[in-house]
Amino acid sequence: MLAQKLATQDRKLWAEACNQVLALKALARLPHMQETIPTDIFMHTANSMGISQASFAILFCEGVLRRNGTAIEIWAHENPAPEVNLLLAQARRFKKLKDRGEFLLRIPMDQGFSCSPMPLGEDMTVYDLKALAAVCCGVLSDKLMMEHLGKELTPSGLLMEEGVMPGSCITISRLIEC
Repeated sequence: MLAQKLATQDRKLWAEACNQVLALKALARLPHMQETIPTDIFMHTANSMGISQASFAILFCEGVLRRNGTAIEIWAHENPAPEVNLLLAQARRFKKLKDRGEFLLRIPMDQGFSCSPMPLGEDMTVYDLKALAAVCCGVLSDKLMMEHLGKELTPSGLLMEEGVMPGSCITISRLIEC
């Protein structure tokens, strides 16, 4: 009889211990806030990575991205997926660009693209930047298009007049000839 009571008590203790271990494992898998980034800087981060609106919506639905006032929080596990790691790295990069007064120039290269940080001068013109991009790409400047947050930059103005600020991303693309 005593042996039966001890066996029953051991099973209850064992079950309780298993439940505690499972609860600890579940807590370890909960995402933690990894980075907070101002919404405007996040938009440049997403633009530089070519994140589509569908991917953006999925990241919000999965809880990876969360709004917090005028900022976006990036939430992830301790060992996040490679895509989330890249997003975190880019977000941190853009925060540093803003702090240093630089913007990112995304230039097409061979089969992909190259991202180059550039200092943002008050007198820097769109025309000058387009000429620089043409030299980097090896393509005539009239065969290139420059965009900032989906809006084409006009060659006649200053970058700052076009809304380019520290932490921005300017995307260069080759025009397709018909």
